[in-house]
Amino acid sequence: YRITSPLFVEHLSTIDVHDLGDDTCLTVYSVDAEPAVLALVIVAGARHQSAHRGTATTPTAAPASTAVPAAGQHATTVPGHTRAGGHRVATTTTSTTAVPSSFTPVTSTATTATYKPPAANYSVMLSAANGNCWVSVTSGGTNVLAQTMQSGQQQTLNVSGTTTVTLGAPGAIVLQLDHKPVVLPPGDQSPFTLTLAP
Repeated sequence: YRITSPLFVEHLSTIDVHDLGDDTCLTVYSVDAEPAVLALVIVAGARHQSAHRGTATTPTAAPASTAVPAAGQHATTVPGHTRAGGHRVATTTTSTTAVPSSFTPVTSTATTATYKPPAANYSVMLSAANGNCWVSVTSGGTNVLAQTMQSGQQQTLNVSGTTTVTLGAPGAIVLQLDHKPVVLPPGDQSPFTLTLAP
């Protein structure tokens, strides 16, 4: 995009997205302005917006801008460089990790399965959709839930780090991890223990 204000002799900002082929992408945001000092104004605005939203920025010797990452994104600020004509360019790269539509086991046995949550902090929703089920949930070494869930009952827990969920009747429970379905391996046996390890 271009800013056509009389303050600018020339301005061009571009956003390029590159598919890295592993469910991630690389986003490059560049600012080219004359007078060059106005590039600093645009960068300062981006940094102010980033700081207002709680996003950490990495100071650099040359002007740089910081994109505000959405969930599942990690922003990295790289030093600006100079194009032909002396214009200063500020560049930010952002790698994005795709969030799956459902969670399948990383490893599993007949009585256990391990899953990888998308972040260190996440929610676990348990719904006794198909009957009664005894449930035990331990997070960070603390037991946060231990009860027999009645048919139709639902519990949502906000947890962090490694969490284990033990089910007395795994076929009776529907689980969601950050609002995405958790798929149990076929042939699961009771009691069944799920380990959620970010």
